Amino acid sequence: MKRLFLTILIATALPVLGYAKPNAVKSSQQGAQESREAVNYDVYVGKYDVAPGFVLTITNENNKLMGQPTGDAKIEFKPEAEPDRFFSSQENVHLRFGRDEAGAVIGVIVTIDGKDFQAKKIK
Repeated sequence: MKRLFLTILIATALPVLGYAKPNAVKSSQQGAQESREAVNYDVYVGKYDVAPGFVLTITNENNKLMGQPTGDAKIEFKPEAEPDRFFSSQENVHLRFGRDEAGAVIGVIVTIDGKDFQAKKIK
C-alpha cells in the first residue's frame, strides 16, 4: 500500500485544504482509552480525492475504521489519543481528518513514512 500511495502522490500535485483548528488533546492514558471507545466512525465514512483517478475510501465495518485506496486491499485504522487521528498497525500510515468550522469532516491528511499528503472529501 505504501508504494502505491507514494508513487501516485509524488507524481501528482495535491491541493492544499484549509482545516479548522485541531481539537484539544487528551493527555491521560485513560482519556485516550475513553476517546477510542466513544469514536463515531460514521463521520469519517466517505471517499477522499488523493490524486486524479486515485481515491481513498473510508468505511465503518463492525465499528472498525477501514481504508481502501484505489487498486489496493482494505486496512484497519485504529484511533490515536488525539481526536480525528488514526493509525494502521499493518502499514506505517496515519490519518488526520480535518473539519470545517461547523465540525463536518472535509478532508484527510495521509501521512506515509513521515510525509503528508492532503485529500479532499468528495462523497
